[in-house]
Amino acid sequence: MKWTDVKAGLVNGAFQRLMVGLGEDADTVINLINNEPTFVGRLVWFAKKGGKPYTLYKKAREIMGGNFFGVEEAIKHFGISVSNHQFATLAEIP
Repeated sequence: MKWTDVKAGLVNGAFQRLMVGLGEDADTVINLINNEPTFVGRLVWFAKKGGKPYTLYKKAREIMGGNFFGVEEAIKHFGISVSNHQFATLAEIP
């Protein structure tokens, strides 16, 4: 369904929750959306995948094979623990 077919109240509510979640960084994200097409593409991809950047991490591991030192290896090697949010941030492969 196209976003123009979704009820306006649902669209407005979702946008409001997004802006609240961004907090003081909302203006930065809005500027990126308006001025950086690649950012929009990544944001759309992330949303369509259900918010799971881990796919990128798994793909990088698949490509690199045994030459990959990722978040899981760092956690094991350094004996650290990270939150789900930290893991998602660290797992993003540019």
